[in-house]
Amino acid sequence: MMADRQQKRAPCRGETKGSALAKLGVTLVGAMRQIHFTTVLMGIVLCASPACHRGDRDDDASRGASQERAASSKISRFSLQFEGAESLDFERHGDEFTIATSAGKAWGTLKLAADRVKLEQDGKETAKAKAKEYGFKVYDGDRELFKVKRKGNGYEVRRADDTEMGRFDAQSGRFASDEVTLQSTATASVLERGGRKLVTVQGPLSSSAALMLTVTEATLPQRLVMAAIVEERIAP
Repeated sequence: MMADRQQKRAPCRGETKGSALAKLGVTLVGAMRQIHFTTVLMGIVLCASPACHRGDRDDDASRGASQERAASSKISRFSLQFEGAESLDFERHGDEFTIATSAGKAWGTLKLAADRVKLEQDGKETAKAKAKEYGFKVYDGDRELFKVKRKGNGYEVRRADDTEMGRFDAQSGRFASDEVTLQSTATASVLERGGRKLVTVQGPLSSSAALMLTVTEATLPQRLVMAAIVEERIAP
């Protein structure tokens, strides 16, 4: 009889140990779930911070423009000889380029800022270009005239109403029905549009900036701010 009772009690002890282990397992699983929930919650709270967000492509493009601005060419001087006009000499003074004719007469000042370039003549603004996430816009006062969008290693130029005017790649392009070319020698670069020479560049002005000078639909001041915002890498 005693042996029978001991045999009956033995399974009870096993069951007690099993129950304890099961309870411990449930406790551990619950703890793991709580830790996981807390980790996820902390991640959500942290990602509510603006610093956690990468932003859209426009934000990335704006950051890229700022980084390129720091690596701008910083050319000190160059000259432009427009066909049928007097040569213009450009000389850097800090964040400005003073412009004078070949005879030494003051012609204007290109003023460079973090997100724009403007040209002043006789104390008045005559043209302005402002950086955008896709490139830049050109203005007459507050009136938008042109949109210039980065396309690969070149640019696409459109009117304010989004009508396409032309495109440039690194060394050439097409505007309306005109082919645009840039021919460089050891001392100068010559820009032609439709087979007609427009301007000769003396100095280290980049080809991308120089090509902006062929947009004859814009005024000369407007073309100069277009070239400057590209050369200084203020715009993407």
